[in-house]
Amino acid sequence: FDLTVTGAGVRGAGRRQRVKLVPATGSCRDQVSEFVTGVACTGAGSCAPAPAAVGAEAATWAGLAVAPSANGEYKVCYCAGPCTLNTWTSAPGTLVVDTTQFRWTAPAGITRATGTFTLTVTQTAASPASPANQRLKIVSGRDCSVAGHAGFSTAAGAGLVAGAPTTITPTVATSAAWEVTINLGTTPYGSYTVCHCDIAGLEVELEYLYATQAGGTDALLYGTCSWRPIPSVAGAAQLEVEPRYPEDYPNLATGFFNGQRLSLRAGQARVLAVKGAGLTTYTASLLAFSHTESCDTLMVQGITSYKATATAVEFSVSASATMGLEAGSYHVCACAVTNGRSWAATTLAYNAGTQSPALQCSLSGYTTHIGTLAVTSRAAVGHTWVSGLGPAVVEVTGSGLDWARDRITLIPAASQCGGQPAAAATVPGMGGLQPVEQFGNLVAVNNAEVVVGFG
Repeated sequence: FDLTVTGAGVRGAGRRQRVKLVPATGSCRDQVSEFVTGVACTGAGSCAPAPAAVGAEAATWAGLAVAPSANGEYKVCYCAGPCTLNTWTSAPGTLVVDTTQFRWTAPAGITRATGTFTLTVTQTAASPASPANQRLKIVSGRDCSVAGHAGFSTAAGAGLVAGAPTTITPTVATSAAWEVTINLGTTPYGSYTVCHCDIAGLEVELEYLYATQAGGTDALLYGTCSWRPIPSVAGAAQLEVEPRYPEDYPNLATGFFNGQRLSLRAGQARVLAVKGAGLTTYTASLLAFSHTESCDTLMVQGITSYKATATAVEFSVSASATMGLEAGSYHVCACAVTNGRSWAATTLAYNAGTQSPALQCSLSGYTTHIGTLAVTSRAAVGHTWVSGLGPAVVEVTGSGLDWARDRITLIPAASQCGGQPAAAATVPGMGGLQPVEQFGNLVAVNNAEVVVGFG
């Protein structure tokens, strides 16, 4: 249908003006209803298209459609442009469209590998239509005039209009169910529309022809039956087929993140957690420290990993491995070995025919730059401090510390050193300064307590 908004000053707004439809109970700050096509928005503020025609006191948008839903009342929101989240106003009145008495339900979490699932249609009308006369098809997109998607099949065949319901609830005569099979190879994940038709009144011969020669009479049945999209009982406009990991994520990047900041004390054992994505197979990766970002001059190498999850690999650094490191900053490099699942940890050797991580890395090199490593020879690392709310004492131990020159800062647990201090941590008496300046002026008290306030 075409939607026309009338009012003074419409011509002056020109093609900058926009409309969107939201549920009548909602706000014009809301996103456009999922049952509406012909209007699309990026967020709740910027929408398209521009009006197809603009007159002296009217602007018209063409080609809008609203699928039947449980509640057919909509608010027409108008913006003269340019449009932001706060420039939308509600036009007087309410747009009322047809509702439907039919609702569908399906199991949650349907994927391409679900196989067969039950699709049930219920009715809400006081005088329900005969369940035996109901027909369904599942289409890609929103247009119910097209053929059913070939990735869904019923007793009638793949992509064809589903025949009579598999089961009918006899007690209330308002529920019918179909057994639908989803094809793993031909059904992409995404959103699909459940289309409904009542064959009551159609010629018996037509139904007989469809049942016996479905492939040759689809077009006739499509043209004769009045197909309409129907919503779910929960109010969803479409049936969702969810993606499966990892086969439906062919472009998902995996590996270690760059730009990480790590720290340890020379001569002290330490576990370094290196973060990334899709790391469950990286258990045989090795770590190294280098003077150069290109990782061509290695100071320490062959640091082994002992634990891997999807988001992090933990490397165990021995005290002897860092004994000779001078205090300073180093580059962290990794040799990303991704066939760690075959590593036989009990024998410290790969299964037959597979190279060891050390050999692989000696041949391919430590080519993955992860970030930087801060090595200290003074402050002890790996400690945990516990404090309640209010003033707290932070004591840093180590060797060669200088109470007059050394500084500390507190950052959120999910952050890395070098980031902004935690907003909740303040230094008493320095409330007028920025957090970085507060901690920069926090001098340790020799032979006394260092107090940090939380507030």
